[in-house]
Amino acid sequence: RRPDTKGGTLLKRIFPALIFIFVLYLGNSALASTQTSYIRGWLICGPFEGSDLETECFKNEAQVMPKEGEVSGGKEWKMYSSSEDKVDFEDKELFGAYDFCDGYAYIEVKSPQRKEVRLILGSDDGIKVWLNGRNVLTNDVPRGFSVDEDKLNVILDPGWNRLLLKINDIGGQWCFSARFSDYQGLPVSDLEYRPKALKVVSVPVKEATA
Repeated sequence: RRPDTKGGTLLKRIFPALIFIFVLYLGNSALASTQTSYIRGWLICGPFEGSDLETECFKNEAQVMPKEGEVSGGKEWKMYSSSEDKVDFEDKELFGAYDFCDGYAYIEVKSPQRKEVRLILGSDDGIKVWLNGRNVLTNDVPRGFSVDEDKLNVILDPGWNRLLLKINDIGGQWCFSARFSDYQGLPVSDLEYRPKALKVVSVPVKEATA
């Protein structure tokens, strides 16, 4: 009697397909963890000393539509591009070391159509967020920085959307991070931002020779 080889043949056909599915799954998992698309280019305004998240540091703060060089509450809006995924208000190019104050970060986000996305944020310390003038998050909490601590579902309108963040500092670090993702955690590839982040190039320091 000839041995039954149908089972072995079927296994040989299925096994490569299983390997392909497994590799594809690993690839998608790696993509979700490495493609984060943190927003690095912002208009920054501050510092506003002696204030907290509920202090309106300038009139109609939620409706602000600043341009680089404009002044709000006596402070100038400055373009800033971060060299890392977080934005550090205490960078010497921004404010330096401060405590018990607020700082603002503004960007405009263009969506090709109405789109439901996730806005994912981290901050040290508390954070307040407006999207198109509507307050979508207030988290007044003393905390150290960790990316992706606050996650909320938001709707982007077709065209340009206004995103304004207000970060409070009570001591220690003073920074934030922000990104948009889909519901699987992957970057939303068809969004456009202004101002655009400038490419930050690290220039190696040459040792001086006597």
